Amino acid sequence: MRKLALLLTHLNLTLNVDALPDRRQPDYLRLASTTASVSFKTSLTEQELQRALLTGRVPAARRAHIRALLEEAPLTLLDGLIAQVSRFAKPGKVERNVAKIATALDVSRRVTSG
Repeated sequence: MRKLALLLTHLNLTLNVDALPDRRQPDYLRLASTTASVSFKTSLTEQELQRALLTGRVPAARRAHIRALLEEAPLTLLDGLIAQVSRFAKPGKVERNVAKIATALDVSRRVTSG
């Protein structure tokens, strides 16, 4: 590196080294399960949330968690969650299940931005 720096100095050049941006996507499933659990004594696990989104059925003990998530989470979080879970389902299935769950839980807010 010193030799390169010396050579660049002679050429009246500089070299800037920047870290590559982190290309990993956020783990929306983890973020959403945490968000859904903030106000509750028990936690909604990632597996419970994923199963609910893939099946369209919410366990009775987790209805309040998922309702809070759908009503209070930022739409970007919900969109990312749907996209992440959709990798394990047929196209459109998770979106339909989220709409079904929102209706069943009487969520008045639109739950996706798309």
